[in-house]
Amino acid sequence: MDLTTGSLGAVIRVGGSPVDISIDSTGYIWVLNQGDGTVWKMSSDGRTVDVIDVGTRAMAIAVGDGAVWVTLQTAE
Repeated sequence: MDLTTGSLGAVIRVGGSPVDISIDSTGYIWVLNQGDGTVWKMSSDGRTVDVIDVGTRAMAIAVGDGAVWVTLQTAE
C-alpha cells in the first residue's frame, strides 16, 4: 500500500496459507507459508529469489544478525 495515497500495489502470490512476514536489513522479504511449509525469500520488487522447505508446523519468522529464524510447533 502506498502510504501517501492509500492505493494498493500489485498482488504478489506466495505459497499456501501465509502466516508471517519479515524484512531483513538488505531489503529481502521473507514470507512464512504454514499451509505448504515453506519460506519464500523475495526481492523488494516481488520476485521470488528462493523457496525453502521448513515443514508444516512452522508458526513464525524473524530475521536478524544475518540469520533467518523460524519457530516450529512441537509434535505431540
